Amino acid sequence: MFQINEHPFNPQNNEEKLYSLFKEHIPNNTIQKYGKLQTKFGVIIGSQFSNHKGDIFRNNYSIVAKLLIDKNAHYPRAPIELKEQEFYGQVLFYFTHEHESEILKFAYVHWVRSPEVYVNNIRYFHSFGEMGVINITTIDRCVGFLKIATNKYVIIDRENQITFK
Repeated sequence: MFQINEHPFNPQNNEEKLYSLFKEHIPNNTIQKYGKLQTKFGVIIGSQFSNHKGDIFRNNYSIVAKLLIDKNAHYPRAPIELKEQEFYGQVLFYFTHEHESEILKFAYVHWVRSPEVYVNNIRYFHSFGEMGVINITTIDRCVGFLKIATNKYVIIDRENQITFK
């Protein structure tokens, strides 16, 4: 059997912390769900799972993840050429999995579908797409999603430079 403690998860040699949730949400003894992640810089990134009251003012679970993609994935005989690309999404929950006595930490993310660049380098999107699992080390920063119309969201990102014309 396993135990849940109320203290942040902090395995050896890792600086990120995962905050524990209630015992009834744990699927089995090798996977455990968490609601919040504290990065090595002290920033807490939440999840929709921990925002159970639907508080829109505490939405800190929109993220940018930097993932490696193969530029030649559509060509079966082409050599693998990896490049780093940013993907936007919302964290549904964090979870750990113990595999061969090693604890692995992941995030289950609802990805943004096809973000576009508007005038003045403002990014926006119309809908969410697929869901996926990522390693938490690929999470780069928090961003904000602001709904401005039916099926239109603006991405608020401090790293985007707005150019005024």
